[in-house]
Amino acid sequence: MDALIKQIRATKLCDKPIVRPIQPDSTEFLASGRADRPRPARAAAEQAVKTLLAYIGENPEREGLLDTPRRVVGAFHELYQGYHQCPAEMLDRTFGETAGYDDFVLVRDIEFASQCEHHMMPFYGKAHTPIFR
Repeated sequence: MDALIKQIRATKLCDKPIVRPIQPDSTEFLASGRADRPRPARAAAEQAVKTLLAYIGENPEREGLLDTPRRVVGAFHELYQGYHQCPAEMLDRTFGETAGYDDFVLVRDIEFASQCEHHMMPFYGKAHTPIFR
């Protein structure tokens, strides 16, 4: 994803560094293939959850777990929706809010959610960043 987000360039104005993001380009993201990479059908994903439940020793057919595969796949859809969004466009929406200011702006409480790629465990947080105009 880092390669898809263009670097921020710094310019100088009156010996004071001004940081401005390069305009977002969704073409680069779409060309990477990430946006339309083929995925298994939802039924296959739900079957995979049933397999994992059986692997841990659960009975996927017991009453309390009957809807679990559907719920897990729905949760994954929500948690990983960012894989199908252009990072540059998302950042432009966040940092575009600072347009019109000509001084230091602090953008706070930018919520994010991600996952550890080694264990697929989620983590959440809030980011804060200064924007210099």
